[in-house]
Amino acid sequence: MGVRRGVVKTPGGKLVAVTVATDPMGAVSECRLDGDFFIDGDEVRSRSLLDDLERTLLACARGAAARVTGTQDGDAPASAGKSRLPRGRTAQSETYGDEKCADIDGWSDALRRTCMRHGGARLVGTDAGAMAWALARAMGLEPAGPGLNDASGDASTETGKAVESADGRESDPSCAAPRPNTDWLEDWRDRWRALAPVVIHDRPRSPIEQMTVDRQWAREVAAGARPASVRFWEWTSPAVVVGRFQSIPDEVHTDEAERLGFTVVRRCTGGGTMVVQPHGAITYSLYAPQWFVDGLDAAEAYRLCDSWLVDALQRIGVDARFQGLNDIAVPVGGMVQGSADGDSIASVVPWGKAGGAAQRRFPAPAGSGGPGAVLHHTTLAFDLDGALMARLLNTSPEKMHDKAVRSAAKRVSPLCLQPALRNVGRDVLLRTLADSLRQLLSADS
Repeated sequence: MGVRRGVVKTPGGKLVAVTVATDPMGAVSECRLDGDFFIDGDEVRSRSLLDDLERTLLACARGAAARVTGTQDGDAPASAGKSRLPRGRTAQSETYGDEKCADIDGWSDALRRTCMRHGGARLVGTDAGAMAWALARAMGLEPAGPGLNDASGDASTETGKAVESADGRESDPSCAAPRPNTDWLEDWRDRWRALAPVVIHDRPRSPIEQMTVDRQWAREVAAGARPASVRFWEWTSPAVVVGRFQSIPDEVHTDEAERLGFTVVRRCTGGGTMVVQPHGAITYSLYAPQWFVDGLDAAEAYRLCDSWLVDALQRIGVDARFQGLNDIAVPVGGMVQGSADGDSIASVVPWGKAGGAAQRRFPAPAGSGGPGAVLHHTTLAFDLDGALMARLLNTSPEKMHDKAVRSAAKRVSPLCLQPALRNVGRDVLLRTLADSLRQLLSADS
């Protein structure tokens, strides 16, 4: 069986990959979708959308193969649809070699229609066009000329153009100089104070237990069996945490992780891979009733849930800002350059990722009368060994295409490098952040 993988990074959005498998006779037997994108919806609806998208990709791939070989779509062996893709690193295999068979527009339309059939789930961070290009690359059918990520006009993240999601909605692009985010929207403080979450500094837990607790507490809030809570994590051992829709063998050097004592775990939310060391990261989860994010689009929901955090960092002298859909960025080197009159010139300052967030919705269990829940968790890099990160992760060059860096390690800017935090330890910063949240929730603040 031949296996080939195509990868596309949406400018300002997320990475999506399509893996195409062929049986011994060369017929397309399966298409698998993975990446660091998100699906906004409950488990059943999200799984249904993902399965339907893979079926659509399979139909598109078989149609393209049929045009090359002259066979009909139904000529593949009956057992082909039952073949499962191997979960190892994908090898390059034969291509079809006729670029005229890549019907990007037709595939995009078919995938968009598939998304529209699933009103209870929504792709976030990628779109139908990106999936179509990934399929073309997987099949060796990518047309010549400008592609999705070529730095031309509308595709460039530097223009600030919004990225359209699969259902036609827009998400904010990642940009080199994030705009200041000091102002809260009018009702955000009211939402936080109405939520009144219990703030918990949890005991240390293993990576596997962390994933279990996160899911369980979210379900309990969804059922109305637990109050809204913010849990600050402590880790007993290092971990590589992989997003819900990512392929572990394609993202992580698992042998190296095992050798270095890192537990590889999969979390229940989408997004990308994180390298976590107990004293090098600050992680918290928000478990809130669904009403907390009602009426907000995806980008607004992320900003609401992390608004207190960005505000707290700014109050202690760290120029933290939202970047893209779910990242928190800080100036590399810790300060914004200024002009002679003292005005900041953010556009000339390189920005690095200091943290990332992920979300997932949990419906109320049948008969519980609960409110449903949103799980939001964020990890900040306080200290990070870039060389270690490079040894553990297999980061696609495609992912760095719109980041102006050549490696994931260079993209990350740990908080310990910020001048305001040079004499502040990780534990002190965690307590400071937790106290800042408690002050926000106080009626007297």
